[in-house]
Amino acid sequence: MIADPPSFASRASSVPKAIEAYPTLHNASLTLVAPGGLYLAESCLSHITRAMFAETVSDSARKAKRWSLLLNAKGSPADHTRIRAFTEGDYLEADLYRVL
Repeated sequence: MIADPPSFASRASSVPKAIEAYPTLHNASLTLVAPGGLYLAESCLSHITRAMFAETVSDSARKAKRWSLLLNAKGSPADHTRIRAFTEGDYLEADLYRVL
């Protein structure tokens, strides 16, 4: 299952709504994944940190009474440059989970 939604928070003021929207998406997706199946959760939000995004997945799995094992976490590819001082530039996330 791949969940790659459009940007839920185009500005910082939208973050609370995005944090509420992700669990709905993850819950719907995780319930469709067969035990042992894979779930790829993607995000392109500069205002939500990797930790915040990962928490939306783990909270959703817990609520769906499913275990999720993070297999791989990817960010921006090498050709997508970012400036270290501009942490918001590191906004592409793709986390692969095994759902149990």
